[in-house]
Amino acid sequence: MTYMVTAHIPELTDRMIDLIPDHRARVNGHMLNRRIIGYTLAADRSMLWIVILADSLEKADDIMQSLPLTPYLKYTIHETVFHEVIPGGVPAISQN
Repeated sequence: MTYMVTAHIPELTDRMIDLIPDHRARVNGHMLNRRIIGYTLAADRSMLWIVILADSLEKADDIMQSLPLTPYLKYTIHETVFHEVIPGGVPAISQN
């Protein structure tokens, strides 16, 4: 199942800033394991959107709880019907 997390980020404190490297490392680990398949930060740094693959809402929340910045976030997890993205990667080579 796919879940979309919308998270409001409060004004950053020094403690939160100190947690950012560990937070990003944990997110990257979840992305490598295909637990997090989308991670977007608003330009004004007030919102995060995270797309999670999990077997249940509880497991999606477990993934959120594993992130170091989560105690500072006000977030909601939404079950989705689908999540589509444009395929990325290297374009196919044309032999013309």
